[in-house]
Amino acid sequence: MAEAVISVATEEAVRPLLDSIATQLGYIWNYKTNFENLEGQHQKLKDTLVQVQHSVEEAESKGEEIEQKVVKWLNSAEKIIAEVTEIIDDNNGANI
Repeated sequence: MAEAVISVATEEAVRPLLDSIATQLGYIWNYKTNFENLEGQHQKLKDTLVQVQHSVEEAESKGEEIEQKVVKWLNSAEKIIAEVTEIIDDNNGANI
């Protein structure tokens, strides 16, 4: 009888600990997955920025006017790329 009480008490004490560990492992897994997604989207944005910049340069060489929303997008994309690059660099430095 005493063994059954100890077994139940031990299980009740250990269950929250196991749940907490599982939750923490989930956070680590999600962090890694989300960070990999961030790196992929970062590269896509850099590639798109280069493509748009080339199109702008070509248009400018033909004397065409560049729309203000395109200029704003380029500035915004450059800012985002710089910020994300810093985050990625900080993360990679933390993993050394």
